[in-house]
Amino acid sequence: MLNQSFRQVFVANTSVLLPSGNTVDLAPGQIAITDGNTYAPTVTPTYGTNKAIQIWQGMPDVSHLPLMAGIPQTNQSSKLIKGKNLKKIRRKSASRGQNQQVVIGFDGIYTDKNLTAKCGEVRTVYVKLSGNPIDKLYNNQGFIRQYRLDTGCCDDCGSDNCADVAPETLADALVEKINNDPKWSAGSGQLIRAKKILSDALDLSGTVEYTEYSVTLADDGSDAALAAVQTQSFYPVTRSARSGIYSTYYLVAPSASGAPNDISNAGLFTIADCGSCPAGYTLNAAGYIYKVVRTDAGSSGAQTTLNSNYSLAAAGESSARLSFDSPNQISTYLIVSNTANQAAVGTDAIEFLGESDGKCVLTSPSTFAWTAGDTLYSFPKVYHITLADDVCGVSRLTEIQEAYPDLVVTQLPSGSVDCIHGYETTIYSDPIADDCSVAEIVFPDLASFEGTHWEAVTGDPSTVEQAGVIIETAFVNRITGDCTFDYYPYEADTVHIEVSEYNADYNGNPCEDRWPVTQLQGVKYPQGVGSYVREQEKKSLSYFLLERSVDPAVREAEGFKFQTDPYQYYDEYTIEFDLSYKVLGWSQTYHDSYHQVVYFPEGKGAAFEQALIAYASSVGHDVDIELN
Repeated sequence: MLNQSFRQVFVANTSVLLPSGNTVDLAPGQIAITDGNTYAPTVTPTYGTNKAIQIWQGMPDVSHLPLMAGIPQTNQSSKLIKGKNLKKIRRKSASRGQNQQVVIGFDGIYTDKNLTAKCGEVRTVYVKLSGNPIDKLYNNQGFIRQYRLDTGCCDDCGSDNCADVAPETLADALVEKINNDPKWSAGSGQLIRAKKILSDALDLSGTVEYTEYSVTLADDGSDAALAAVQTQSFYPVTRSARSGIYSTYYLVAPSASGAPNDISNAGLFTIADCGSCPAGYTLNAAGYIYKVVRTDAGSSGAQTTLNSNYSLAAAGESSARLSFDSPNQISTYLIVSNTANQAAVGTDAIEFLGESDGKCVLTSPSTFAWTAGDTLYSFPKVYHITLADDVCGVSRLTEIQEAYPDLVVTQLPSGSVDCIHGYETTIYSDPIADDCSVAEIVFPDLASFEGTHWEAVTGDPSTVEQAGVIIETAFVNRITGDCTFDYYPYEADTVHIEVSEYNADYNGNPCEDRWPVTQLQGVKYPQGVGSYVREQEKKSLSYFLLERSVDPAVREAEGFKFQTDPYQYYDEYTIEFDLSYKVLGWSQTYHDSYHQVVYFPEGKGAAFEQALIAYASSVGHDVDIELN
């Protein structure tokens, strides 16, 4: 008899597996893989040694609760996973959600797509929004808005030679109507937003070339690590990516200056939760922290004796004297030991304070070169200003130059009017790629001089031939707090959009020239969102009578809290296996299909994944491995 799959969920908050000892040593949210017979933890299970394994999760300490509170003081374990019954190991990696993008007119690639109209013509664009957010906001199964673009009057002309309206003008009009429609956005872009896209032939003459550079190195991903890289770089640095224990840093520098100086990792001393260390680092294993109070002389020799008494010689083990009571000759130490349940030596008083995660400690600093990427271009724009000379008839050039020390200001030749001069300067845009549109060129603001504004002499460095309007929908994960979680379930649906210039009037011309519509990006739902994982954890806990009370006072009294951080993304690991057991006086055998699910914070499950794959490879039959 085959029953429906049983599903149990564990949520880890650290990448470090319990390497040895006993499952009672598990920290809350820590995962262990144990032998199915001896319950001894292992990080390298093999079928030859472990015919069966179990997955364990550390649970919060509730020993402070009254005896009759009904909350068990125990860590959770999976069912027995026999190697011969192991069927599948699947990883579903976390991924972010993606909104929908639709473009009407030019799509950025094909030049035969465009927004076209003759002067005096009226074009109508229909935009339909649907989906759960629309249903809940407006109590309606989607609705349609229409936008009329009236190109206005034109000069008298024959029927065959009326002027074309500039595509960019049509795009600007449609963008303004959509973004200012109070039905969806009230001007704030809450549901959809529109932006124009232009086909340009960018003029690169007079531009300044910049180069993108990146470097990847191991660190803890902190602001301090970013600061260590920034202090070695002349140009502003940002962290552009984070994968596992590696950070990728990014900067833009003038191409003429060459590559920035190599980056040293000398200031990045430790990496937390690394599992295995990169070159140049030594792994200090996870340890146990104790406070020891003993009678001694408070000298360095006394501390050496302490280290010997407690066998603090392995990597990662250490001691530090916190205080010394000179009149009574009593020292208080903090020690980090690899020994669980450390016993006091002699008359010492010892107190367990908690656990420390394993860390990679830098032993051999290295340097890392920046890798050159794409070339960017900064476009020039010339501005001028006209000012009267000062009361003494002296040109204002010196004053203007002092007001703009980062610019080069020149005085134009004198005109026909005395005591008035013109001045000119050039500013440069933020660097962009040469395949970007003119709409993406951003020039810094040029402040006025004594209330007189500078005027641009040159326009944008392109000629617009095609134009389109991209309409994109909002995508926001709903994340509820501890008090609202029980009332508003996690929901990831987004707004869906349809755009058309189709005339709904059946008397209209069926062959009318409609603007082309292209979907640039479809909706993609996120995976591993903390809000969703938290719901799975809640359901699993309820199987073991660890129910979450809707009363916050009861939760506070019970010390109930989830391991899941709703703001994190999690990688999901599912272990599928069969479990057989006897029922009805041993006369009938049931075969159940089990799914043991373990969630790790994104990128933190490498050690767990390697252990499972190694075990699956050793069982002697094909186990389906699916890593997405």
